[in-house]
Amino acid sequence: MSLAFEIRKLGPKELGEALDFLAAVFMVDKAATAKRLGPRLDSDRHLTLLAKTGGETIGIIECASHPTGVISNIYVLEEYRRNGVAEKLLETCGYWFQGAGVAHVSCEFPIAEESLRGFFSTQGYEPAMLKVVKEIPQDDEMH
Repeated sequence: MSLAFEIRKLGPKELGEALDFLAAVFMVDKAATAKRLGPRLDSDRHLTLLAKTGGETIGIIECASHPTGVISNIYVLEEYRRNGVAEKLLETCGYWFQGAGVAHVSCEFPIAEESLRGFFSTQGYEPAMLKVVKEIPQDDEMH
């Protein structure tokens, strides 16, 4: 049995629900996220999509075009994965990128996220660069 869901552009009416979803899955500060997302609702350079089923938000994707495309977040609740939700979110962003004249799209995520590496690979994305990170001790951590 396939999952019935819809993809909707985030608008002002859904902002509170989207903030609750993001706070629950990414442990983000709602006020700071509202400051970031609010101005983007009317921007032609940013797109946030929600996947919904039965009135519940089950997934999200945030996209931006700066002249290349950037996917800054993609997430689907675990119990709804493997139902085509992430693929549909990504596909819808792809149409938006195409309409914006974007030729290349990138997404950064932790290298340990093997499921994301596999997902993006099946969607035609290829590794293009490696980002290395080092934590720098602060004064109170030294000596």
